[in-house]
Amino acid sequence: MVKMNQFMEYSIFLLWCFLFINPSASAQIGIMGALNEEIKLLKDEMKLMKETKIAGRVFYSGKLEGKEIVLVEAGMGKVNAAITSQLLITKFKVEKIIFTGIAGGVSPDLGIGDLVIATKVAQHDYGSIGPQGFSPFRPGTLPEGKVNIESVYFKTDEKLLNIAMTVSRGITFDKLPEGTIVSEEVRIPKIVSGIIVTGDQFIVSKTKRKWLLETFNAMATEMEGGAVAQVCEINNVPFLLIRSISDLADEDAEINFEKFVNYAAKNSVLLVKKILSKI
Repeated sequence: MVKMNQFMEYSIFLLWCFLFINPSASAQIGIMGALNEEIKLLKDEMKLMKETKIAGRVFYSGKLEGKEIVLVEAGMGKVNAAITSQLLITKFKVEKIIFTGIAGGVSPDLGIGDLVIATKVAQHDYGSIGPQGFSPFRPGTLPEGKVNIESVYFKTDEKLLNIAMTVSRGITFDKLPEGTIVSEEVRIPKIVSGIIVTGDQFIVSKTKRKWLLETFNAMATEMEGGAVAQVCEINNVPFLLIRSISDLADEDAEINFEKFVNYAAKNSVLLVKKILSKI
């Protein structure tokens, strides 16, 4: 009987260690960004509990807005995004993922600093090239035959989307920095919802921008969200994508990206914090 009691006490101790010491057991929300600028402000404000390095990435476990989170810089591109999101799900057992960061504006109604909350995401560089040009397909499917354009999209989580849109109504951003190329007038950024497209391409072309708008009805373009959405769908994990416009995906994109990246990232971080407070 004594040995049995000792065994039970030891088992309870091990369970306690797993639940309260192991960061992967308690983390609930994964937050990702591709660049340091996209996560630095969140990291500075979170209550950091532990750093874990896996596959060249540092995962920051802690609390922000009263929620347990794991924050990570994924790196640029779809492969980096897919690797990192799967690690969040497999190693840290996150229950949902929010991707925050910057993007190129595609819709003519958007300007620097505006935020787009994705309703659905497509990978614009997955498909087939034939005599008639490029045809997009749903990632993971064989690119053949005629495709229904609606099939290429991954939907973001409806509950997270509703929370994001609700809290967005109470957010006021700082004015655009001086010297903006968007307008000479004083302008306050806005928050909208719509389609975001992903590809392993930094778009610096009005022609490509027009194609993205006409083909996908896209509002913004970036390099990671579609891959995260695909991984989350496979794992049945809710996903939300938020992007702040840092450039207009045209021939001036590289210049404007460098100029406005920190301002755009700050706006995206502000919305993420509001969302966390309501989850």
